[in-house]
Amino acid sequence: MFVNNCVLNSSCSAFRFGGTNVYIKGCKAYAPGKYSFRGSLSKEEKIAGTMATSENARNNMLSFFTYYADYSVPIPEEPGNIVIEDCEICGADRFLHYNFSGNETWQRYRPLRDITFKNIKVIDVSMPLTLYGTETNKVELIMKNMSVRMRKGASVSEFIRACNYERISIDEMSIEGFDGECIVKSKGNGNIEIKNINGLSNIKAYVLQTEEDFIIEKI
Repeated sequence: MFVNNCVLNSSCSAFRFGGTNVYIKGCKAYAPGKYSFRGSLSKEEKIAGTMATSENARNNMLSFFTYYADYSVPIPEEPGNIVIEDCEICGADRFLHYNFSGNETWQRYRPLRDITFKNIKVIDVSMPLTLYGTETNKVELIMKNMSVRMRKGASVSEFIRACNYERISIDEMSIEGFDGECIVKSKGNGNIEIKNINGLSNIKAYVLQTEEDFIIEKI
């Protein structure tokens, strides 16, 4: 799958996606959504085909990339080799949402092997990146040349919340407006490589280990 030079505007997730050998390049995703999230519309508004913003509807983008692997269709190959490069994301609440903790409706079939982000600009993000694999299928995350600006007023204790991972590699990343205590809050003993980080002054450590069970908010 090749996705190239697309402009994505969503009140859900820009990508709710899974696959093997996926290359996404040169895309721009932004929020709020022009059209309201249909799940927040009333029954009458849905029947009428309402497209304009409802008073009770929301228009925020939940996530730029939410992993997707449910049981609706067979998944014959192991999902992985997803590469996202040269993209700009503005206004998404969360940058990446990978959640195989068991409480995610759309993430229960085949887990993800690996995902890579290169040359990515992230603006106005407000929640931690989530990376939660399984004990038998641990995930790998690679991030290279990242620019991140947190949403004004956002208060998060970690940039990445990780559990059951094989490897996390971060090289060349600048973070603006982040007041958390660590880059990665980790449950587990996977390999973590972090270097060339700019914009941090008050964190306790790059990585903080925890034995507490993570409660990942489902999307």
